[in-house]
Amino acid sequence: MIIFSKSTLREALTGLRVLKLSKQSLPVLRHVLVFGYDNLVEFTGTDLDQVLRYEGAGESTTPTRLLVPYDLLDNASKTADTNGAITLTGGDTPSIGYPVSGSIITVPFPLMKLEDFPEKPSAKGDPIALPAGVLGSMSEALASASTDATRYILNSVYLDAHAVVATDGRQLYRRNSLELPVKEGSIFPRSAVLGMLPDAAADLWLWHHQDHPYAQIAVGPWKWITKLVDGNFPNYQQVIPKIDGYGGLVRISEADATRIISVVPKLPGFKDKDSKVVLSITAKGAELRTASNLPKVHLALDRSEVVSTAFTEVAFNSRFLLSALQRGMRSLHARDAVSPVVMTDASNRMHMWMPLRDVVPPPASKVSPDPSANPVQVVPPVSETNVSETITHNTDTTMVASASKQPVSETREDVKPVVAPSRINVPETPANAGDVLQDKIQRVRDLLKEVQGELGGLQALFRESGRQFKALERDHEALKKNIRALRTVEV
Repeated sequence: MIIFSKSTLREALTGLRVLKLSKQSLPVLRHVLVFGYDNLVEFTGTDLDQVLRYEGAGESTTPTRLLVPYDLLDNASKTADTNGAITLTGGDTPSIGYPVSGSIITVPFPLMKLEDFPEKPSAKGDPIALPAGVLGSMSEALASASTDATRYILNSVYLDAHAVVATDGRQLYRRNSLELPVKEGSIFPRSAVLGMLPDAAADLWLWHHQDHPYAQIAVGPWKWITKLVDGNFPNYQQVIPKIDGYGGLVRISEADATRIISVVPKLPGFKDKDSKVVLSITAKGAELRTASNLPKVHLALDRSEVVSTAFTEVAFNSRFLLSALQRGMRSLHARDAVSPVVMTDASNRMHMWMPLRDVVPPPASKVSPDPSANPVQVVPPVSETNVSETITHNTDTTMVASASKQPVSETREDVKPVVAPSRINVPETPANAGDVLQDKIQRVRDLLKEVQGELGGLQALFRESGRQFKALERDHEALKKNIRALRTVEV
């Protein structure tokens, strides 16, 4: 028999719940392995790719292992009396018992063989000490990791000897200044477990099991074992610019940060795909405004400090700005309209993202008598994810560089680099305004001819329909005459 308190069970299920055990396809994975020994009890769950174990206070007459359905444990944690003890009884007919309003409820459950539960790999080697804050940074980094399942490498968090990194190709998060005794980096898959582990000092094990990389993190009462992503993470150090030469710096005050977090989600265009806003840094101060194609709304950052030697204007995804502010970053660095925007804080954390284009359509102007006087320059459209062949790449602002070991490609294990344009080249032979106008007039004439042809066809169709309708009326009148004639015939 295993005995433990309701509070112990609820704390264990708080972590095991993120594995979604009740939705697993295999019956054995919908169970929790409960192990009672001495004055301790362990709760272990797995989804095959990761194993999570919680160790808490409990009692056991003899060392006992039981596979208990997760749903039964979850129901007991919700309905049992607050100070009541929960008991698990083994044998051929195992059961769980707990008090409800003072009465003991006993619920039997089917016996599941222990050998059917997946075996967890054992950690090898000496542990690596992770300082406090690293697990919190890994959880923070998930917000900047890709959510596209096809970009498997970027759907992860990277940990090497010096930093915690995550990127989705458009933004990058890094927490620097680590000194871990590891020779190469490890790629942790996206997991909700990172968000529930305590942000405290922990022990890390890295090893290979059956030619696959594994990691184990032990922190407080928790032990997490997970498969690592086998591949090469992009060379993030190559794409991070040197912000010393940026020139544009805005130290956002707490008051302005609160206003931005509150107001920006209500701006026009926030629910669009790119959630575009424009940051303007001038001698008078800094302000955020809506994109040029949206209703004009300005948000002045009049309580923030502008430290700038070069004033600039840059458009970007406002969701990235909100994410950095919510993490506590307050120093915003901007150089120009095509260089990455960088936000930092005093804890060696950095959030970087690529800008967007905010092209204002030129106003209509009169055609000059001299066609060569006003050439129309055609600029190819450029977006964050579609860079035309006329764009020159800037290696200092490339968001995702190739991996250090092998080229990155668009496969499940590799990712195609996303590059940022540094300038747009105008075509060398622009058309003159007179020719453009003549072409437009000719296209309008052609469209009018097509419309006239379609109208003629419709008129012929209407005439034919009218003739058919009149013929139908004549047939109807003839039929009525025949019916009247038949009524007068004597039988």
